[in-house]
Amino acid sequence: SIVLIDDDPLVRFNWMRQAQKFGITVNAFSSLDQFIENRKSCSQKVPIFIDSNLGEEKGEILSEKLASLGYRKIFLTTGLPKKSVLTMEWITEVVGKGFEAAVLPNMPSFKD
Repeated sequence: SIVLIDDDPLVRFNWMRQAQKFGITVNAFSSLDQFIENRKSCSQKVPIFIDSNLGEEKGEILSEKLASLGYRKIFLTTGLPKKSVLTMEWITEVVGKGFEAAVLPNMPSFKD
């Protein structure tokens, strides 16, 4: 399973639908706060995909909280060119917004 934090309901819906084709469960949340409230159901080993634009907040900055909670597989999703977002030391990789392009190439890195 993976976690998606994205404020766009259509993106969350599409990721969950696409993931079903590959037998992957997506735990989708609309905000970092919503994820944190429910994080006990997610292992610290789970890959987390967090949107760069979460309303007026930046996923690159918010994701530091994930790192401080022990999560190490943090992927920043964006529809912008990758060079236009900040890369922080706790972010594993910057990926696109499409499920298959973001998740499938990173499947080997999800393992311990």
